[in-house]
Amino acid sequence: MKKIITTLSFALICIANQAFKAQTLEESVKATYQQLDTAKTLGQFMAASSACDILTNKYPNEFITNYYSAYAKALISYREKDSKRRDLYLDMANKYYDKVKEIKPNDSNPNNPRIYYLKGAALFYTPKMFGGGGKKAKPFFEQAKPLFPTQDTSSVLIPTWGERQTDEFMKMCDE
Repeated sequence: MKKIITTLSFALICIANQAFKAQTLEESVKATYQQLDTAKTLGQFMAASSACDILTNKYPNEFITNYYSAYAKALISYREKDSKRRDLYLDMANKYYDKVKEIKPNDSNPNNPRIYYLKGAALFYTPKMFGGGGKKAKPFFEQAKPLFPTQDTSSVLIPTWGERQTDEFMKMCDE
């Protein structure tokens, strides 16, 4: 536990330092998102999530900062084993998501592959006895996959994540 806290603290300091060096919103988001996108361990996800929160505190009324804070918390919830902590992260994700909806209401685009990815991920982690599992989730990942190449990737201020994760889930659904 001490190792995780030490690693998390060090990573957070490094990430925050990098984020604060960047001058523009786009530079800040790019540096912070890179940390989130390359995270592999729970500690790395927690450090990246903290960096997202720092950025959201700096830019509280920006869609993208609240979006990535919500997304980071959701990613942690997938990896967290303790149900009480998982619920806490989901509550925090909802807080940021509510702000996203406030900033950009009614922004549901049926060509957004992340909609189908998130539905698939939720079903994948739902027990089979409650209507979930890989077999039920796979059609959502299959629906998301062809939409990724049609997405605008010209700016880090537009969400671009999900294609790699969709591929990973599709492989797990086949196992």
